[in-house]
Amino acid sequence: MGHEGPFTRTMNDLVVKVAAEADLEPLVKALGDAGYYADWLARQDEGRGELLIASLHDRPVGAIYLWLEDADEPEIRAHLPGVPLLRHLRVLRPRQRQRIGTRLINVAEDRLRALGYTQIALAVDVTNVDAARLYYRLGYQQWAFGEVACKPLATTNGSRSTDICSVLVKLLA
Repeated sequence: MGHEGPFTRTMNDLVVKVAAEADLEPLVKALGDAGYYADWLARQDEGRGELLIASLHDRPVGAIYLWLEDADEPEIRAHLPGVPLLRHLRVLRPRQRQRIGTRLINVAEDRLRALGYTQIALAVDVTNVDAARLYYRLGYQQWAFGEVACKPLATTNGSRSTDICSVLVKLLA
């Protein structure tokens, strides 16, 4: 799981690549969530996932994490064992609706295909209609096992509530 090579993708001035340790500070400055990005980089170093970042003019504008471990949610573990998950797609608000999220997802899917995966999944909060619309447009489909309780990222005060999420799945042909 290298940091450069065939999975550095450019689109106009947008560059999507696997994050490196040097990307952490600018990523956190742009998107926040320091603890999660640091944790995901550590997991990446252990081969348990990959953090992809999108940059414009060398400034991070978005990120997504490829979770290659068993899912936290027992229902997802039971019905989709070994299926990687997309986690925490973020695009800076002023850069939303510029296809950056779509590009991050496309690169994530390409990366997973190259690693030999044939399926991908994600959980999206049932109230996040815009995100669900994006995933449906990209070919994700509702799974047959109903909604699940998901633990989102911690809030600014460190608490974690439980969200109700739809699980969406896509075959990687």
